[in-house]
Amino acid sequence: MLAVAIAGVRSGCGKTSLSIGLVRALREEGTRVRPFKVGPDYIDPTYLEVAAGLEAFNLDVWMMGESGVVDAFGRYTRRCDAAVIEGVMGMFDGHGEGTVEGSTAHVAALLGVPVVLVVDCRSYATTVAAEVRGFRDMAHEIGTRLEGVILNRVGSERHERLLITALRRYCPDVRVFGVIPRLEDAVIPDRHLGLIPADERNEFAERVAEYWGEVVAEHVDLDALRELEVEGPSVEPSPPPEPERVETKVAVISGRVFTFYYRENLRFLAESAEVVPVDPEKDRLPDVDAVYIPGGYPEVYADNLDDRLMRDLLEFHEEGGRILGECGGLMYLCSEVVDADGDRHDMVGVFDAVARMRERLAALGYVEGRVTDAHPFAPSGSEIRGHEFHYSVVDVREDLEYAYRLSRGTGVREGLDGLVKGNTVASYTHLHIRSDGGVFRGLVQ
Repeated sequence: MLAVAIAGVRSGCGKTSLSIGLVRALREEGTRVRPFKVGPDYIDPTYLEVAAGLEAFNLDVWMMGESGVVDAFGRYTRRCDAAVIEGVMGMFDGHGEGTVEGSTAHVAALLGVPVVLVVDCRSYATTVAAEVRGFRDMAHEIGTRLEGVILNRVGSERHERLLITALRRYCPDVRVFGVIPRLEDAVIPDRHLGLIPADERNEFAERVAEYWGEVVAEHVDLDALRELEVEGPSVEPSPPPEPERVETKVAVISGRVFTFYYRENLRFLAESAEVVPVDPEKDRLPDVDAVYIPGGYPEVYADNLDDRLMRDLLEFHEEGGRILGECGGLMYLCSEVVDADGDRHDMVGVFDAVARMRERLAALGYVEGRVTDAHPFAPSGSEIRGHEFHYSVVDVREDLEYAYRLSRGTGVREGLDGLVKGNTVASYTHLHIRSDGGVFRGLVQ
């Protein structure tokens, strides 16, 4: 099986576009490709899914553990012909200070897959060899196989000759798998939390996949990539929590508004209960036993949110229904949201709280903590790991308890996260089923 990790020298070097393109180019040749994304990102996977026609899964060492990453890779590549792993940030950037843990290099070494490095070649020539040599040497030191590079944003044939001549002289063991010219018109739009999710712009996402698939097919040596050896994992796999089927219906508030979720979480819910998708712009709340509201952009689509569903959710809460909200879901469950322009928008109103958008980032990073006694459906004291990324802050105007006490991360305030009211919990933390402290199991049971 072809398996390769696409790493970058840094964020913004083109690894996302080229990963999307590689997935689509292989698919167009009749290859069944499973895409993966290193790290906690839930937006890039939406584009990888469009390119592949298959679900994309995260490989995050912090939330899944090394053995969980190995398990997920093996589990979801069954019956696939290839796997493309899009890296995170720069190749060696991990979840701690001065460590490669959780980085693309770490994940590739765990899985025994080769790495191809995307190098942004604008504004230099021979210096490319120094950069690649440094990456090669550090990869060797930590047991990662850097097999070659894709030279991106190359300005001309002469520029290409200069780059390749330098690499052949100073890094003869590093192969050049492709040379991509500068394509300034090919940009995926973004907003404050990253790329605009593909779920919001399906036709555009398909055009992106087609465009970059053609670019990769023309400029990257796919046959050479197929020759790369996969050594296999270095640790034993550990499966996710086993779902127990129950006669429960769970509404997942989704549509284009709430798209920030981990695929393994939804799989767990679907294997445990009957999942009913609900579009917050047009649907009413069906007869369900629990509600999951993942992250998203309620402030962007505030004027389109259906008032009837918001009333349904408030009534469901008041009748004791179980609700779990994360990040954008937290904002949605507040009484109002103040957007970046200062405009106020009414929300569900479970919590007497105001979510205010800020121009500057409020929190970004991994989260660790424990479930408190206040949590209505998760065991007290259980450990959680997750991720937070938000530009909003929540001003709470009533006396509430908190579901999580954090030893790492910001949360709602002072290391506390997860507003609790009745059987409703809403946090800034995005949880993953492999380290959620039993939260998702409690939601469905």
